Amino acid sequence: MKIFDIFKSKEQIYQEGRQKWASKMATVVPQELAMELSIDEIHNRVRLATVSQNCMNATEDYFEIIAPLCPIRGDIAHSLLRIAIRPLYYMWIDYSTILSEVERINKDKPAFLCWLNDNKDMLKTIVNELDICCEFYALTHDHEKNIVILNQDCDAVTATDGTIVLPARYGKSKEFSSFDDYKAYFYSSFSEYNISQDELDRLMLEEGYKDKYFDLMLIKSEHWGFISPRDRQSWYMELEEELDKKHPLYRKSATPIARCYGQDDVLYKYSDGTCAIVHLTYSNKNEKGFPRFVEFNTLEDATKHIMAMEC
Repeated sequence: MKIFDIFKSKEQIYQEGRQKWASKMATVVPQELAMELSIDEIHNRVRLATVSQNCMNATEDYFEIIAPLCPIRGDIAHSLLRIAIRPLYYMWIDYSTILSEVERINKDKPAFLCWLNDNKDMLKTIVNELDICCEFYALTHDHEKNIVILNQDCDAVTATDGTIVLPARYGKSKEFSSFDDYKAYFYSSFSEYNISQDELDRLMLEEGYKDKYFDLMLIKSEHWGFISPRDRQSWYMELEEELDKKHPLYRKSATPIARCYGQDDVLYKYSDGTCAIVHLTYSNKNEKGFPRFVEFNTLEDATKHIMAMEC
């Protein structure tokens, strides 16, 4: 602490710190790039931003990033607003309180408040979507323990009468004959929310659930694990640091979704649907083709490759 800081109140010191942090947040998506960056690039930058661990401060951090963007980038405003109000939602406050807090936080941003006034229905929709996200978590957390997909679980056996016999460790698990059957069951669980399958897919993809609970359920490996949204920034930044301008993966919009515990391999998914398993080197701006990587047309192809390596 500087000597003259002893004459400041704790509130003054706190507010100055918040102002410095707000300035840092504003650089996540610089104004000069706001119209140039793609939807995926902006979404990744915002979602992977390092914000406060405190819910209210995290909301303020997110709005420093998204408030200038929403009025000019209507193509991504909806998903950005959902990211920003999620910390408020997890404080278990109702819609009207969320709205008043959003207005208070952005009282010095007239352009955003004008836009928000015209889009209050969007805010209501987002609160409903976050209700669905909570249901995602509860449902899929239960499914991770209690769902068996018979054409993937190799220790399920067929009895002489043609019935499927599951090992005792599965207990009262619910079994499905195929992954598609499980997905149909999963979608039907949200019928009460009056949301289409396409809208569910979009929401799951934006919130990071689709990769984990659909695509990555195909990985039956104790050596690989899902990278949570909170941890994705560090793996994203590591890849950015390692790529030379001549590298084939340079400037591609990547989302890290899984990593191998025993090696330095990380599975990245790109905005065009392709994937790559990259062997990180932890060296800056590599040359001669490093870091090495293997590309795949789809995430399913990548998971099949991972499972083949396990055999």
